[in-house]
Amino acid sequence: MLFFSISNDLLQLLISWEKQQRYELAKFGILSNPEQFVFTYIDTKGNINKPL
Repeated sequence: MLFFSISNDLLQLLISWEKQQRYELAKFGILSNPEQFVFTYIDTKGNINKPL
């Protein structure tokens, strides 16, 4: 297994972003869940989180 650590500052930033992302996605009727990616994107065909 590969383990890594991140600073507490970065962890807090990611937690804050996750909350903001949930709010922003809700504006478009997209409900997030615990499996939601930290970064969400929509491609030109409207697909969400498809591999690039």
